[in-house]
Amino acid sequence: KSKIRSFNCLHKIPNNINIDIYNVESNGALHEGLKHINNYVCSEYFGPVDIIGKELNGILNIDLREIPFKENNFDFVITTEVFEHVPEPYKGFEEIHRVLKKGGSHIFTVPYKGHGKDEVKAIIGEDGEIIHLAPPEYHGDPIRGEGILVYTIFAEEMQEKLKEMGFNVKVNHTRNPIWGILGDNNYVFIATKL
Repeated sequence: KSKIRSFNCLHKIPNNINIDIYNVESNGALHEGLKHINNYVCSEYFGPVDIIGKELNGILNIDLREIPFKENNFDFVITTEVFEHVPEPYKGFEEIHRVLKKGGSHIFTVPYKGHGKDEVKAIIGEDGEIIHLAPPEYHGDPIRGEGILVYTIFAEEMQEKLKEMGFNVKVNHTRNPIWGILGDNNYVFIATKL
């Protein structure tokens, strides 16, 4: 087997490979490299509308806090810079644990500050309103021109909570311009379901 060394090699994965992949992204280089695989599913979150779990313009609209797939369904779930935008992120992590097969992995990136507790910047109140606990922070978003609100900046606390859920967590901190990995906050987490 040849090793996949870059996004440019993803198209070499055979489309009939026997793995089930769920990517929480319907555009970008990773999606383009994986979409030819038979058992590949992608989605976006378009907001709290009546069609959660159904398609909107041909794309599944999924809230990660209530993933509409059966348990033990996927070998890999991929989220890149998503969980900081989920109002109750640990509900989402629990849902990913549920839909992963035993030994399956959640491969993800999030803003990560290292030691200590997560920094919760906003929460959802009882009547559904957003309560800001810090000045609002927005990240660029290909779906929403105005950007998307950051709820949580993660820290070491996240790894502990994932372990308590039944994940084995590995962290890769890489800076490699040849692979297109730049900047200082370049952590890739691999959370494998035990």
